[in-house]
Amino acid sequence: MRADGADRHRLPNPDAGADWPSWSPDGKLILVTSGSEPEQLWTIRPDGSAPTQLTQKGGGQGAWAPDGRRIAFASGRDGNHDAEDPADWNEEIYVMDRDGSNPTRVTRIAGNDHWPPTWSPHGTHIAFTSDGCETNSEILIADAMGSRVLNLTNHPSRDIFPSWHR
Repeated sequence: MRADGADRHRLPNPDAGADWPSWSPDGKLILVTSGSEPEQLWTIRPDGSAPTQLTQKGGGQGAWAPDGRRIAFASGRDGNHDAEDPADWNEEIYVMDRDGSNPTRVTRIAGNDHWPPTWSPHGTHIAFTSDGCETNSEILIADAMGSRVLNLTNHPSRDIFPSWHR
């Protein structure tokens, strides 16, 4: 819908519901998480046409890079979603090209890295929530290539849902 609430319409679900919507920087696509375990990332046009599945091995909570060329997302593709202990799910942050190609793992941290990743304004870093095995929920930042990860909060209470100031 428009910012004033006009022209409201429901988009068709690409695969069993959709959540975590994220508009592409050019406004031509909406990135959504859809499906049952494992969830997958899809794009769909604002008019509801051309739903396209981007991930095959699981992916959710996607976020467009500021230039629209890449997408950061969370995935448990290297973990065990059937495990009773959520720490064993081992969700990690990945980056892929806007068409779903070239998925690259950014984090290698025990526990779950997710909720949702968010790009720095210049597209060089990604902030995310980490529910590590030995820590409470913390906000971490990684460079987009994954070579450096820094814990920003290190606080006894839950720190979640990071956001950047533009």
